[in-house]
Amino acid sequence: MFGNISPVVKNLIILNVGIFLLQNLLGDIAYLGMLSHPESVNFRPFQFFTYMFLHSGFMHLFFNMLWLYFMGSKLEYFMGSKNFITLYIAAGIGAAILHWAVNDYIFHNPHWVLLGASGAVAGIMMGAALYFPNDEVIIFPIPIPIKILYLVIFYTVYELYKGLNVQDGVAHFAHLGGLLFGYLYLKLFNKDGGYRY
Repeated sequence: MFGNISPVVKNLIILNVGIFLLQNLLGDIAYLGMLSHPESVNFRPFQFFTYMFLHSGFMHLFFNMLWLYFMGSKLEYFMGSKNFITLYIAAGIGAAILHWAVNDYIFHNPHWVLLGASGAVAGIMMGAALYFPNDEVIIFPIPIPIKILYLVIFYTVYELYKGLNVQDGVAHFAHLGGLLFGYLYLKLFNKDGGYRY
């Protein structure tokens, strides 16, 4: 599995899986690192970073790491590891900021928490769509290849629709925040349109 995987992607997967195993071995410790509302007694500023390494269940972890594996390595080899991890963290923090803002100022919901790598991975998806739009992936369980650009467009529309219309406990605006901040990071810090070495 790890034959062609890039170093940061490999380490992120190992880190996320390791932390998930610790969550299950040590009991309910996720509240220490998941992002709580800034007015909550559980809030700590470092949670804007730590939340993206915690997951609510195996499938939550599995699909985040699957998308990271399929889209991350080629992007890391293209961008370089330093730029890649900066994109990942910027998208993850941006995801948290948009999730907070939307819940506070649009839905007036102060009783939220946030955990999972989905926002950070969404930033990686955006990078893949910008730099390799014609690369194809297969969406399980439908064995039909789809271009990454179309996948990310569909994903964006789907998350926006669900976020505005369905209260299902999924942090749809965090996913959108990851896409948005991933895009902004790549456009603001990579103005020449391509990484040069």
